Amino acid sequence: MSKTKEEWKVYNASDKRKEYRRKWREKNRDKINKYQREYFKTYRKRTIDNEILSTAGLGRKYEKIALSVLQGAVDCNADCFHGGYDLVWNNCKIEVKMRNVNKNNRWGFTSKKTCNADYFLLFCVNNDITEKLLLLPREIFGDNLNIGRLCTKYDKFLISQ
Repeated sequence: MSKTKEEWKVYNASDKRKEYRRKWREKNRDKINKYQREYFKTYRKRTIDNEILSTAGLGRKYEKIALSVLQGAVDCNADCFHGGYDLVWNNCKIEVKMRNVNKNNRWGFTSKKTCNADYFLLFCVNNDITEKLLLLPREIFGDNLNIGRLCTKYDKFLISQ
Protein backbone atom coordinates (compact mmCIF):
# COMPACT_ATOMS: atom_id res chain seq x y z
CA MET A 1 0.00 0.00 0.00
CA SER A 2 1.55 3.30 -1.03
CA LYS A 3 1.04 6.48 0.92
CA THR A 4 0.03 9.87 -0.39
CA LYS A 5 2.16 12.98 0.19
CA GLU A 6 -0.10 14.04 3.06
CA GLU A 7 0.22 10.63 4.70
CA TRP A 8 4.02 10.77 4.38
CA LYS A 9 4.07 14.17 6.08
CA VAL A 10 2.22 12.68 9.05
CA TYR A 11 4.36 9.56 8.94
CA ASN A 12 7.61 11.43 9.69
CA ALA A 13 11.10 10.19 10.50
CA SER A 14 10.46 9.69 14.21
CA ASP A 15 7.46 7.49 13.48
CA LYS A 16 9.56 5.43 11.07
CA ARG A 17 12.21 5.01 13.73
CA LYS A 18 9.67 3.99 16.36
CA GLU A 19 8.18 1.40 14.04
CA TYR A 20 11.61 0.10 13.02
CA ARG A 21 12.68 -0.25 16.67
CA ARG A 22 9.41 -1.96 17.60
CA LYS A 23 9.86 -4.50 14.78
CA TRP A 24 13.52 -5.00 15.69
CA ARG A 25 12.61 -5.71 19.34
CA GLU A 26 9.96 -8.23 18.27
CA LYS A 27 12.39 -9.93 15.91
CA ASN A 28 15.28 -10.01 18.43
CA ARG A 29 13.34 -10.69 21.63
CA ASP A 30 15.44 -13.74 22.51
CA LYS A 31 18.71 -11.87 22.01
CA ILE A 32 17.52 -9.00 24.23
CA ASN A 33 16.35 -11.34 26.98
CA LYS A 34 19.64 -13.27 26.91
CA TYR A 35 21.64 -10.03 27.17
CA GLN A 36 19.52 -8.82 30.11
CA ARG A 37 19.89 -12.16 31.92
CA GLU A 38 23.68 -12.11 31.49
CA TYR A 39 23.85 -8.50 32.66
CA PHE A 40 21.82 -9.36 35.75
CA LYS A 41 24.01 -12.36 36.54
CA THR A 42 27.22 -10.37 36.11
CA TYR A 43 26.44 -7.02 37.67
CA ARG A 44 23.51 -7.43 40.02
CA LYS A 45 24.25 -10.72 41.72
CA ARG A 46 27.82 -10.09 42.92
CA THR A 47 27.68 -9.01 46.52
CA ILE A 48 29.98 -7.99 49.37
CA ASP A 49 28.46 -8.23 52.82
CA ASN A 50 25.03 -8.72 51.17
CA GLU A 51 25.27 -5.42 49.27
CA ILE A 52 24.79 -5.33 45.51
CA LEU A 53 27.91 -4.39 43.53
CA SER A 54 26.32 -2.00 41.10
CA THR A 55 27.97 1.39 40.67
CA ALA A 56 26.68 2.47 44.08
CA GLY A 57 27.62 -0.88 45.60
CA LEU A 58 31.17 -0.59 44.27
CA GLY A 59 31.48 2.85 45.83
CA ARG A 60 30.12 1.43 49.07
CA LYS A 61 32.82 -1.26 48.99
CA TYR A 62 35.55 1.39 48.92
CA GLU A 63 33.82 3.41 51.63
CA LYS A 64 34.14 0.35 53.87
CA ILE A 65 37.81 0.00 52.94
CA ALA A 66 38.28 3.69 53.78
CA LEU A 67 36.85 3.06 57.24
CA SER A 68 39.64 0.58 57.90
CA VAL A 69 42.32 2.90 56.44
CA LEU A 70 41.20 5.95 58.42
CA GLN A 71 41.06 4.57 61.95
CA GLY A 72 38.26 6.16 63.98
CA ALA A 73 36.31 7.43 60.97
CA VAL A 74 32.51 7.53 61.23
CA ASP A 75 30.41 6.15 58.36
CA CYS A 76 27.78 8.72 57.38
CA ASN A 77 26.10 6.35 54.90
CA ALA A 78 25.58 3.44 57.30
CA ASP A 79 21.84 4.01 57.70
CA CYS A 80 20.99 5.94 54.55
CA PHE A 81 22.67 7.79 51.72
CA HIS A 82 22.53 11.57 52.14
CA GLY A 83 24.95 12.61 49.40
CA GLY A 84 26.95 15.41 51.05
CA TYR A 85 29.98 13.34 52.10
CA ASP A 86 30.76 9.76 53.06
CA LEU A 87 32.88 9.82 56.23
CA VAL A 88 33.74 12.07 59.15
CA TRP A 89 37.30 11.72 60.43
CA ASN A 90 38.94 14.09 62.95
CA ASN A 91 36.05 16.55 62.43
CA CYS A 92 36.72 16.62 58.66
CA LYS A 93 34.12 15.64 56.07
CA ILE A 94 35.55 13.16 53.57
CA GLU A 95 34.17 12.07 50.21
CA VAL A 96 35.45 8.67 49.01
CA LYS A 97 36.07 8.27 45.27
CA MET A 98 37.25 5.26 43.31
CA ARG A 99 38.26 5.07 39.65
CA ASN A 100 39.79 2.43 37.41
CA VAL A 101 42.72 3.43 35.23
CA ASN A 102 41.65 4.56 31.75
CA LYS A 103 43.27 3.85 28.38
CA ASN A 104 45.55 6.88 28.80
CA ASN A 105 47.03 5.45 32.04
CA ARG A 106 45.25 8.06 34.12
CA TRP A 107 42.50 8.21 36.68
CA GLY A 108 39.83 10.87 36.15
CA PHE A 109 37.84 12.04 39.15
CA THR A 110 34.87 14.42 39.19
CA SER A 111 32.78 15.90 41.97
CA LYS A 112 29.20 17.06 42.18
CA LYS A 113 28.58 20.69 43.01
CA THR A 114 26.42 19.57 45.94
CA CYS A 115 29.37 17.81 47.57
CA ASN A 116 30.43 19.74 50.67
CA ALA A 117 33.36 17.58 51.74
CA ASP A 118 36.55 19.07 53.17
CA TYR A 119 38.76 16.30 51.76
CA PHE A 120 38.62 13.63 49.05
CA LEU A 121 39.98 10.13 49.61
CA LEU A 122 40.87 8.87 46.13
CA PHE A 123 41.36 5.18 45.36
CA CYS A 124 43.29 4.82 42.08
CA VAL A 125 42.58 1.23 41.05
CA ASN A 126 43.90 -1.08 38.34
CA ASN A 127 42.34 -4.57 38.07
CA ASP A 128 40.99 -4.50 41.65
CA ILE A 129 44.41 -3.48 43.01
CA THR A 130 44.77 -0.05 44.57
CA GLU A 131 47.85 1.54 43.02
CA LYS A 132 47.53 4.93 44.71
CA LEU A 133 45.58 6.21 47.68
CA LEU A 134 45.47 9.97 48.08
CA LEU A 135 43.86 12.34 50.58
CA LEU A 136 43.38 15.70 48.85
CA PRO A 137 41.92 18.93 50.24
CA ARG A 138 38.85 20.35 48.51
CA GLU A 139 40.78 23.43 47.28
CA ILE A 140 43.21 21.28 45.30
CA PHE A 141 40.58 18.87 44.00
CA GLY A 142 38.19 21.49 42.60
CA ASP A 143 35.45 20.03 40.38
CA ASN A 144 37.57 17.47 38.52
CA LEU A 145 41.05 16.01 38.66
CA ASN A 146 43.24 13.75 36.52
CA ILE A 147 46.03 11.73 38.11
CA GLY A 148 48.72 9.97 36.07
CA ARG A 149 50.24 6.60 36.89
CA LEU A 150 53.78 7.93 36.99
CA CYS A 151 55.10 10.58 39.34
CA THR A 152 52.66 13.48 39.61
CA LYS A 153 52.40 16.69 41.58
CA TYR A 154 49.74 14.99 43.74
CA ASP A 155 52.12 12.31 45.05
CA LYS A 156 52.78 14.44 48.13
CA PHE A 157 49.20 13.59 49.19
CA LEU A 158 49.78 9.81 49.02
CA ILE A 159 48.89 7.86 52.14
CA SER A 160 49.95 4.31 52.88
CA GLN A 161 47.40 1.60 53.39
